[in-house]
Amino acid sequence: ALADAVYRTRTVTLYEAKRLRLLSKPGESERDFRVRIAETTRSSRDGEVDALRQKYAARIRTLENQIQRAEQAVSRERDQMNSQRVQTAVSVGATLLSAFLGRRAVSSRTLGRATTAARGFERSAREQGDVARAEESLDVLRQRRDTLAREIEQAVAELTARLEGGQEALTERVIRPRKADIEVVKVALLWVPAEHS
Repeated sequence: ALADAVYRTRTVTLYEAKRLRLLSKPGESERDFRVRIAETTRSSRDGEVDALRQKYAARIRTLENQIQRAEQAVSRERDQMNSQRVQTAVSVGATLLSAFLGRRAVSSRTLGRATTAARGFERSAREQGDVARAEESLDVLRQRRDTLAREIEQAVAELTARLEGGQEALTERVIRPRKADIEVVKVALLWVPAEHS
């Protein structure tokens, strides 16, 4: 009769988070189970975020290296442009000085210097174009890096929202004992005297 009463009246209620495939332990309260779900979700999120960042790390490193080389190229092109400007200014100054101080206003030597100065202006303009192209290339690389950084942050935000999507819906799972699992080993009677006031 005792085994039959246990079979009919005793149950264990467990909480289940189906999306996370988690089941509470016998005797674990709903609050404690929710705390365990939050911890599991946090550690899962942290692991997935780390994996996501590592997935993008190689691309970020490649872009950073390209940006560094592009910055060096811009610096080199600016140095060449400044050097060319100085050479052109010196050449023009020497040509004008020799034209004013020389006996003949136009000599073959003065014409040669003027031609060299004109070519210097051409080279200076080319160097300025090289600087502009190098700066444009650098800007494109920086935009790619910024776009990739935004893409990573958006992926992290989506991942976090998916894993921490508010309160996890729990379902109750009632477990009844099987008759074959119930065994009455000993029956005892306990008497406790009642206190009367």
